[in-house]
Amino acid sequence: MVDKRLLVSALLIPLFILIYSIVTKLNIISVIESIRPMVILSFVAAYLTQVTTLSIRDVIITRMVGSVKLKLTTTLRARLAGNAVGLVIPGWIGPDLSRALRYSKDGMRLQEALSASLSEAFYDVMGMCVMFVALFFILAHEPIYIPFLLISLGNIAGWITAFVYFQANPQLNWLEAKAIQLMPYKTVISKIYEAVKGNFTKPIAKVKYFLSLLALTSLGWTMNVLPFWYYTDSPRMALFAGFLYFVSGLIPIPASAVGVPEVSLSLLLPARVVVQIVVMETVSIALGLLFLHEINLSELKKIAKEIEK
Repeated sequence: MVDKRLLVSALLIPLFILIYSIVTKLNIISVIESIRPMVILSFVAAYLTQVTTLSIRDVIITRMVGSVKLKLTTTLRARLAGNAVGLVIPGWIGPDLSRALRYSKDGMRLQEALSASLSEAFYDVMGMCVMFVALFFILAHEPIYIPFLLISLGNIAGWITAFVYFQANPQLNWLEAKAIQLMPYKTVISKIYEAVKGNFTKPIAKVKYFLSLLALTSLGWTMNVLPFWYYTDSPRMALFAGFLYFVSGLIPIPASAVGVPEVSLSLLLPARVVVQIVVMETVSIALGLLFLHEINLSELKKIAKEIEK
């Protein structure tokens, strides 16, 4: 039986596009039909290039964290499927847990897989936010973009704080132990959490690895925004528009993955263009549905619910 909440989540993006088109008085059919095939292919190619680049980085991270050497095909399929899961489970929980479950399917211990996935999430957010902060000061100083600058700086500060805390406290302390005692499956959660604390910082602690992995991540995000050039006056503004679109998805409000990035993009681009970009980005991500069968969705939902509690 289809989970009603998942069905509702899956319909959020199409529903938003429809409402956005009505509000902006667009003929949605005409807008979608006017997308040139080469533009669609460029967005898909850019997305696949980004995923491949990040998957190469993920191979390095998993080998630094785990005892099993995963292949590029594993991390690539895991990231494609995980991103697709994000279409129906908005936020970080769906994609990151999906990758961890996919890694564990190829022999990686779940504790190690979760640690690797968390480290990957660290670099995903840091690479995106560092690029936006740099582009803000280089290209745009308008007050209207300051909230997005603060969002980026807040995420950078948050992840660095988490890293410093885990690095300074690799073992389970009394406060964490007491909190875990209040949770269901406390024995399992305690073991997983302690393992994650000990392994999460490994791909981050050494400066040479940190800089290399951050650069590789930033390159991946940059590759994904290049097709925005088709809708802007210059490659520089294409970069800014693309990173604005992605960073706005980090706003810590319910369902921030739907609606907020698209409205934010409207600050730079016409409504017609926003709809076309959303459609092409969604189509690109949906390609990962081809690998969704490799992830146990029932197990994913169960773990996600426990984390949300």
